Amino acid sequence: MASRGVYYIGTGVSGGYQSARRGPSMSPGGDKHGVNAILPFLERVAAKDSKGQPCVGNMGNGGSGHYVKTIHNGIEQGMLSVLCEAWGIMLDCLGINYDTIGKVLERWNAGGELVFGYISKD
Repeated sequence: MASRGVYYIGTGVSGGYQSARRGPSMSPGGDKHGVNAILPFLERVAAKDSKGQPCVGNMGNGGSGHYVKTIHNGIEQGMLSVLCEAWGIMLDCLGINYDTIGKVLERWNAGGELVFGYISKD
């Protein structure tokens, strides 16, 4: 179908419920000509970063957009697993109460590698 101008574009989409208001982050992949043809549209509807740049770009050949999204999800799952393990250790091994654990997690959420890893900034 490419000879007729029809291309398959696989696009990983991220943003959860927040994307309803701010737009999604998108990872399109597929034929270069097909992706470049739709990028202007995707840039208009995509979320914008802190500098106003759209959160979308050509990820490469077919399947690469979904692969990028899969890796993204794996990283987030790893971060959440670490937080769950830390919570369990604080509660079950160290005997820290829920309020104190909450304060620890708030402090972690304020800066460092896990900033906004589990609590929305809105």
